[in-house]
Amino acid sequence: MRFEVTILGNGSASPAADKHQTAHVLNVREQFYLIDCGEGTRQRMMRVGVSPLKIRAVFVSHIHGDHVYGLVPLIASLGLAGKRTPLKIFGPAALGRLLDFFQNEFGQPVDFGLEFTPVDTTAHRLVYENRSMEVWSIPLRHRTPTAGYFFREKPDPHNHPTRSYAYLSDTLPSPKAAGLVKGVDLMYHEATFAHADRRLARDTGHSTAKHLHMEIRVNGELTDPIEGLFGCKRVPGASDDGNHRLFIGMITADKETNEERHAKLIIPGYVEQ
Repeated sequence: MRFEVTILGNGSASPAADKHQTAHVLNVREQFYLIDCGEGTRQRMMRVGVSPLKIRAVFVSHIHGDHVYGLVPLIASLGLAGKRTPLKIFGPAALGRLLDFFQNEFGQPVDFGLEFTPVDTTAHRLVYENRSMEVWSIPLRHRTPTAGYFFREKPDPHNHPTRSYAYLSDTLPSPKAAGLVKGVDLMYHEATFAHADRRLARDTGHSTAKHLHMEIRVNGELTDPIEGLFGCKRVPGASDDGNHRLFIGMITADKETNEERHAKLIIPGYVEQ
């Protein structure tokens, strides 16, 4: 059964012709979840072959445009596509006002229903669960109320190994947040600025890859991430199968990179008999 992350975009707020704003799709046993929804997300989903109608829930980290500007168009297109079941949406309380404005002022009633649940961005709490998975909020340190999310698979009747994914969006380095996701199989962490701009990163509530190298600990040991797009390094002490990985994302528009059009990250699991 799959446990798979597709990175649809990892660009920062500054626009660029060859980058896309933040959005991830998580596939847990063929149940699809959207994490953040930057501008152009619905087109990116179509391009990589994920139907927006398959999305069961949306998890928004914070109310900055590069993480949420794609949500209203996505909701509108779901109605046009014939969605009939409610869409669950989780995010900071201010997101509820944005959704209310859309429904009240755009003249487009959402026939399938929106079920919004505010997330306390100061607390580590269970915000969602079903038979396959549970999702916990992770308090982050940004300029506006912000939460990361920790997705953890539940054990199945056959006692197969469970898998997990942590999404830590815009934030200052936070050893506390890293401690809350200790042992995670895959972690995506924002690093918007090069370390030469570390003062700007600090002033705007962001991280650099070197910050992560110095301050973020996973499994009790320092990671050694590579500065740059989708930088990846085995976490010291990880199991031999290489499950434990740290990916660095969000690069400013003037950063020279060789961006992949999208990245699909598969956490190894088991083969269903």
